[in-house]
Amino acid sequence: AFGDSFDQMAASLNADKVLFGLFTTSQEAMMEDETFATAPSSKRSDSIVPFAIEFVGSKVKNFVAENYGRHLRDISEFCRAHSKFETLQLIACKNSQMVKECISQILDELFEVQEDEVEAEVIDETPEPMHDMNVSYKKISLSSSGITAYKNAIENQESTEVPTGAEILACVRKNMGVPYNWVLFQPSQTELIVENAGSGGVDELTRVLQSEYNDQILFGLARVSFIGKTFGSRQIWWALEWTGEHCTSVKMFGQLRDCGNAMHEMIGERSFTVTNLAASDMTLDAICERVKRSCDVTDFDLSVESLINAHVEEQKTIEAYFDKQLEKIRLRRMAEEARKRNEERLQRLRQRNAAREKMQPLLEKRKQCWSEMSLPDILADLGKSTMPGWVLFEVDL
Repeated sequence: AFGDSFDQMAASLNADKVLFGLFTTSQEAMMEDETFATAPSSKRSDSIVPFAIEFVGSKVKNFVAENYGRHLRDISEFCRAHSKFETLQLIACKNSQMVKECISQILDELFEVQEDEVEAEVIDETPEPMHDMNVSYKKISLSSSGITAYKNAIENQESTEVPTGAEILACVRKNMGVPYNWVLFQPSQTELIVENAGSGGVDELTRVLQSEYNDQILFGLARVSFIGKTFGSRQIWWALEWTGEHCTSVKMFGQLRDCGNAMHEMIGERSFTVTNLAASDMTLDAICERVKRSCDVTDFDLSVESLINAHVEEQKTIEAYFDKQLEKIRLRRMAEEARKRNEERLQRLRQRNAAREKMQPLLEKRKQCWSEMSLPDILADLGKSTMPGWVLFEVDL
């Protein structure tokens, strides 16, 4: 008998027969579709490897098996001489499952040896980069000197998840809105265009203004909180009309003049507005003084200490928010990676099926030719072929 695939050969391994044969296959050809689709390319060799099959069925009588064994060397040399294979991997077995396991094991071992040889030839001295498996979603805190919550959202979230100006303003206006407690808008007469927003309170706001916006006109709103044992928590909202120290053009001051009323109306109510104040002077003490002058503070203890205490408590809530965001991003990236893996898997299966369809006419033609050939000619043709195949024969002893 002869054929192309292992399954065809396995069906020909009769339990009451003694057979010898050659089987040529590859690591890829022996893989089930799912294994092939998910295995990395480095573990899917398509190199053809020849095997010598010595099969003694489980129902064969002992004296027949012994007689067969005495002629194995001659049979093997006969196959080697006609196939021209320099090396044959020997498989001695009693059932098809044993054949399959032995072939797969030998293929894996051969491939691992080849891979080790290649790696020994090319030694890369470059140290492996360290990869942090955690999502690098930056947490924002009062002392942070890094990216703001809004810039972080742009960098890490889907575009549809980045909040609008109205949404950030609504967040700042909530008593305990997270993650934003301040927002800056570009000058506009018609809409709220977010320039930046953060969760780090007055310290973060002044740092951002000083480091990034000394040459811009901006409008903003900020929330400060005070907390005490007797009065609980109090929130104050104050607005900002920011003119950077390096703003000198007529156009910029025209923006301030033309957009001031519209921005005041769009931002809404506030306890007071800070104008003409340098960022370096916008300290916690300065804000507390403005609150004292502008608000009724008789029912709570207004101090820098109570402001800092409230900020520390708020940061706990904000940190919990960022933990949830980090988990969302991690899950989203995991889902995206799973989607990509599945698409790669399906693409490999499509490519495998296309290759099978392309090869099938060639295999059918070879079968037709073999049906008209003698055993030595079949062995010779199998030895020259780059396609998987097999031939089994009985020996008249």
